[in-house]
Amino acid sequence: MKVIGILLIWFFALSVARGQEWCVKGRLRDTFRRCAISHGVGNAEISRLIYGLPSRSGREKCFRACSMIECRYFNVDGTLKHDTPYRIANHLAIGDSFKSQLVPKLAANCLKHIPLHNNVCETAEMFINCMVATSPVPLALDRAVN
Repeated sequence: MKVIGILLIWFFALSVARGQEWCVKGRLRDTFRRCAISHGVGNAEISRLIYGLPSRSGREKCFRACSMIECRYFNVDGTLKHDTPYRIANHLAIGDSFKSQLVPKLAANCLKHIPLHNNVCETAEMFINCMVATSPVPLALDRAVN
């Protein structure tokens, strides 16, 4: 029985570490590719996400949600996690001290003001659009994926 408990704890810790590992600088593009394949979208949709452009289809919205799920930005119930503002700043503010202070504030504000949807694809899209629309400076993931 102890062996099963230890294996379950090890499996849980491995899955959490693996999720965080997928979203570190340089591995984020792999996350995007996996989600693009699973949702039937291509390089144009990946580029629109990287540069904060609005999605053009339901598939593209779900690709974005998939990427956010793999990076552990969502709770199990489909709501955005409260630490998302700080975690997303790691991707959007690489090497920019102004953005490292701005992004968590923008994200926290967006978390408060986006309506809750039963559809994680819509929630992801609204969050991304809110971040881009309320930022006084351009936001892009280009530094995080290269």
